[in-house]
Amino acid sequence: MTTIADGPAAEATRPAARDLATSWPRPSATGTPEDQARNRTIASLGLRDMDSTHRFERIAVLAKQLLGGDAAIHLIDDERQWSLAQTVDMIRSVPRSASLCDVTVRQLDTVVVPDTRQDDRFRDHPSVVAGPEIRSYLAHPLHGPGGETVGTLCVASTTPRSFTREQVELIRDLAAWAEDELNLAQEMARATQVQRSLLPASLVSFPGYEIAGVSRPIRAVGGDFYDWYPVRGGVAITIADVMGKGMPAALIAAGVRAVMRANAPMHGVAAAVESAAEALETELDGAGAFVTLFHAHLSEQTGVVRYIDAGHGLTVVVRDDGTSERLGSTGMPIGANWDNTWDEATTRLTPGDTLVSVSDGVLDGLGGALESLLALEDIVRSAPDATAVAQLVADSVGPAAPDDVSVVALRRTAVRRLTAS
Repeated sequence: MTTIADGPAAEATRPAARDLATSWPRPSATGTPEDQARNRTIASLGLRDMDSTHRFERIAVLAKQLLGGDAAIHLIDDERQWSLAQTVDMIRSVPRSASLCDVTVRQLDTVVVPDTRQDDRFRDHPSVVAGPEIRSYLAHPLHGPGGETVGTLCVASTTPRSFTREQVELIRDLAAWAEDELNLAQEMARATQVQRSLLPASLVSFPGYEIAGVSRPIRAVGGDFYDWYPVRGGVAITIADVMGKGMPAALIAAGVRAVMRANAPMHGVAAAVESAAEALETELDGAGAFVTLFHAHLSEQTGVVRYIDAGHGLTVVVRDDGTSERLGSTGMPIGANWDNTWDEATTRLTPGDTLVSVSDGVLDGLGGALESLLALEDIVRSAPDATAVAQLVADSVGPAAPDDVSVVALRRTAVRRLTAS
């Protein structure tokens, strides 16, 4: 069977197809309430302008293997069609007017076309009369979580062919699978928004200090978080890393954040961590998880930092005088040993000093050895402010981070030295 990729006119006639697309009549129903609802649903999926994802690629590949031809999963809004997955190297985004699947999104059921040149809906379409010269087409509409038609699953080839009843049923089953993935995509997009909303706001009144953070989960959500908030006489800072990835770790991380925020302003540093451990005992035990955590209170007036390091060990103070200090652990991770206690330790930030704490995704990205933290010193000294420190440290891991990446940077601004003229 000849597929789109192997068709004789596939590459040679694509420019002609794009030219024809400009004269192809635009869909008459664009801008309708149905289109507006479709646009809102597509936006909520969080998939717009993304490259194809592994989950959708699996469905497209299976559709090609079982149904023949080349397969694609498309989303279609009121302006254009773009591919979440496709088994042939074609243009991923085209105007809706140039899309065969525009017909499908207006249907309630499967569109079965044994020969496009014998079908009034398609005979003059650019994809039929020019490249890639599609001759047979089988497609089923995809619905979003609210029931709106948002796209299609389709298979097509450059030769006419008949489709059996079993093949029509099969594409419906595969489309139902794709719809489940769309529902999951929307849930994860909402979860991502919620997790981002939990990141702290800027401290607008914090003279003499700068604080900034970056968090990059390797999935939609992650088990790292950083936080800061005012406490009496200064600010509380937390960075934590829940064992695991994805939604389970994110749910535990949200619980850790909430408990720490509830306890930190009312208790000392050690008492806040111990209260959090007690409150989270059931959840962590049931999940078989533990949490590494660095929690500190900074005295704004003196620069003294009182901290607990619960198995984290990934905090460095880079001094203005050229020295540095790694703040070691003062106890086990939360959830690793329920009889554990944590000893409070202190350090002090003088003008020009910077405290940087990272999750183990940063350490892994830098090579995995604790000596890798020394690389942070050069980054800190080259950065003009705390925002640049956090960004540069996160960027140093590279795009293929093996784990969630979080960074929090606290800099005490240097005192300007006056020189005689």
